[in-house]
Amino acid sequence: MLSSQCYNYTTINDPSRGVNNTSTKPCDQSVFNSTPKWVRFIGEGGTQIPTSAVGPSRCGSSATGWYSGPMPTDLDSTANGTVCFSWQANTCNWRNDIRVTNCGSYYVYQ
Repeated sequence: MLSSQCYNYTTINDPSRGVNNTSTKPCDQSVFNSTPKWVRFIGEGGTQIPTSAVGPSRCGSSATGWYSGPMPTDLDSTANGTVCFSWQANTCNWRNDIRVTNCGSYYVYQ
């Protein structure tokens, strides 16, 4: 049996969060607040947080986020990492610590 976060998560299925989208519509912002929760990304917007800087002005933000850290490789393992936010020439101007769990065919993020 997998960890509870592999079954109890919020799903984000938003095509505007794709790394090639330059829309001004903000994405993901309404899902994240001060209460930690597990999130699974699905659909056209991608199934993972990008693991390298994707450039400015994506997903309705001038400071686009990306994951910097180890991805958990073993089933049901969790890794600690950082979401970096690129700003101008600095690819990690702001950062938040997060956790990532490998649920087999997908990852969930907290």
